Amino acid sequence: MEDFTGLGLQDLAARIIRTPLPPKETFADDPLRVLRLIRFASRLDFTIVPEAKAAMKLPEIKARNPSSLQTQIITHTN
Repeated sequence: MEDFTGLGLQDLAARIIRTPLPPKETFADDPLRVLRLIRFASRLDFTIVPEAKAAMKLPEIKARNPSSLQTQIITHTN
């Protein structure tokens, strides 16, 4: 496993979840990463870093590809 942030072990110990690249860049590249980040944080009881939370709320991120998000939600709830 590769630690792209250099903070992996510290984040695990602190129960923090973050994106390996700047959150806005990560979410713009693949909007489903927003859902995945939330899902991992929820399942593992981790805290999402404030930068990622802020990026999730950006209009340009929220507006990206809602049909794919809906498909992802349906796929993982069945």
